[in-house]
Amino acid sequence: MAIVTDGRQPRWSRRHKKWIHAHRIPIHRQTIRDVRHHCGQIQFLSFAGGSELKIEGLFTTRGDIYFSRLAEGLGAKVNRDGDIIVGLDMRTTVKGLYAAGCVTPANCQMIIAAGQGATAAQAINRDLFEEGLAKLSLKISKRSR
Repeated sequence: MAIVTDGRQPRWSRRHKKWIHAHRIPIHRQTIRDVRHHCGQIQFLSFAGGSELKIEGLFTTRGDIYFSRLAEGLGAKVNRDGDIIVGLDMRTTVKGLYAAGCVTPANCQMIIAAGQGATAAQAINRDLFEEGLAKLSLKISKRSR
C-alpha cells in the first residue's frame, strides 16, 4: 500500500497523518508520468523523475480538491466542504444549472457520477419539455370545432 499525490501537496488532518505514520504507509509526491500495464493488468506507476512504483491495483480519489469555482461564479451555493449544493434531481441553487459527481456531496466514484448524470439529464429533459409546453400556444381554428 502507498499514497501517491501526483505532485500535489497532501492536505490531511493530524489524525490521518498519525495513522499514515503509524502504519508506515509510504507517500510518493512525484508527478505520475505513466501507468504501465500488461494485457490490461496494472503493474507500475512511472514518475517524472524516472523512478517507478510496482503496484497490483490502483484506487483514485480527488482528495480535498473541488472544481466548483465555475458553479460558484454563476451563483451556485456550496457547503462548508466546497461541494455544490444540489437537490435530488441534481439541480443547483441556480435555475438551469445542474451538478453531478465529485463536485456534489456524493461519494466520488464513477458509477455514482454516472447515475447522478443520468438523473440530471432526466431533470434537464423534463425542464426543457415543460418550458416548451409553456411557450406553445395552441390556436384552435373555427374549422376544428
